[in-house]
Amino acid sequence: MTRVPDSGTVAAKIAHNVHIHSSRFPLSELLRLHPSLRPYLSDDTGNNAGFPVFSIVKGMSQVHVQLPSLEALAVAEGPVSGEVVPCHSVAQGGYLDAGWEGDGLIVIYFFVPGVHDEKTGKTVIRSRMFLRNFEDPATGSAASGLAAYLTLTRAGEESETVFNYDIVQGVEMGRRSDIGVAVTLNAEDRGKVESVELRGTAVQVKSGEIRV
Repeated sequence: MTRVPDSGTVAAKIAHNVHIHSSRFPLSELLRLHPSLRPYLSDDTGNNAGFPVFSIVKGMSQVHVQLPSLEALAVAEGPVSGEVVPCHSVAQGGYLDAGWEGDGLIVIYFFVPGVHDEKTGKTVIRSRMFLRNFEDPATGSAASGLAAYLTLTRAGEESETVFNYDIVQGVEMGRRSDIGVAVTLNAEDRGKVESVELRGTAVQVKSGEIRV
């Protein structure tokens, strides 16, 4: 982890072995777990194909659910009965490709792209994430995964190799978090992620020494 001098910002390179899974998370299952979103998501809104399942590394996977508005993002709630999506392979009735299953779970990461942020004046991605019935105000791993996924889906349309994202999470719970992610593609193989860098502000809460 590195600190940007005089800015209060820290940056960390994120370990990655990215993979877009062949199976998609069905709309019916999403609405079963999150019924409050039913008025905003339906087959008519183009979601009948389901939602992408993506791993930034094995054991750390997300379902990326793009919502149509901030209103929809605001009504999102934790999953029914605190259910989680297990890390099972498709052969076991899950959503992960063979060799990617294991311990852990798959988180559902809600996001709305292209939002004008009045605080910073930037165009940002607004997001929310629930783990069972707990809402996380800042999920660096999921934000990194979303940025990597969006970059790979844009790679064939744009010539750049570095993509920067500003993600704002936690607004709805009164704990705003500003998350920056920079994703760099391999210059020769644009289908390969070269690096993922997570950036954000930090406050020192403790210091110490370890004597060897």
